This record gives sequence, C-alpha cells and structure tokens, in this order.
Amino acid sequence: LQLSRIGGGVGISLSNLREAGAPIKGYAGAASGVVPVMKLFEDSFSYSNQLGQRQGAGVVYLSVFHPDILAFLSTKKDRVKTLSLGVTVPDKFYELARKNEEMYLFSPYSVEKEYGKPFNYIDITAMYDELVANPNITKTKVNARELETEISKLQQESGYPYII
Repeated sequence: LQLSRIGGGVGISLSNLREAGAPIKGYAGAASGVVPVMKLFEDSFSYSNQLGQRQGAGVVYLSVFHPDILAFLSTKKDRVKTLSLGVTVPDKFYELARKNEEMYLFSPYSVEKEYGKPFNYIDITAMYDELVANPNITKTKVNARELETEISKLQQESGYPYII
C-alpha cells in the first residue's frame, strides 16, 4: 500500500493460493480460493490513492493451470472493476490449445505438498505429463482451446487479462 500511495503500480501473483474448495488443516472445502483475495486487493488499492491524483494501481496474476482460472477471469465482468488481471501462460498451454486437447488444472496445495515447492516454482511445460500421471495431485480437466477462447473474448471486451 505504501508503494501504491507514492505512485507505484503493484503486481501480485496469486498462483500459490489454494483453489476454492481445497482442504485446510484436513477440512475439505475450507479454502475460499483467489476471488475473495482479489476483492481484498481491489479494495486496498482503491483506499490507497496516489497522492490524491488517482486510485492506486494494482494487477493480480494467476497461472492458466490454476483451478480457479475460470472464476478469476469471470470477476472482470461483475465483481472486480478497477483491479487489473493478468494470466501467466507457459508454452504447454498453447501446445494443448493448438491441438484442441483437454488440459488439466493442478491444485497448488497438492503440488506443493507433493514436490515441496510452491506451484509457481514448478515448470509446467517440463513437468506437465508427470503432474498428470501423479495420483497425489488433485486436478481438474478443461478444454484448452475453449479456455483460450474465453481469455480472448475477455481481452476483446475489457483489454484484460494481460498475458505473461
């Protein structure tokens, strides 16, 4: 907030947050996912105006392989007005989309539990097949091309998400 207050923009990755419905301390369905955190950041940046000139500027990023990606993208339509959105996209996503294949979204909680490092530190392109084959990784299946279409539609409507 201090950086935002003096005129700086702030970017934050939410990719390591547990997806909605993930367990917390053994209680299934306890995690709220990334959307409430996004709302919290939006409110914080709005509160921290930049020397009275304009509201604080913030962007949140999420991996395209995060289970909350569809909820994340849909927030721009109704829940998040001033916060900017960005998606981190490894090469593997475009490979799957080009082939019109199903893709898996991986639970950050189960990835960190299994590999001992945060989801953001995993090279999805290099480890994708291993993650898919690992029975200890919680995963959800979606169509890669349909997800790419959703991202493209949202970019045409709002200019977001940024793609990294």
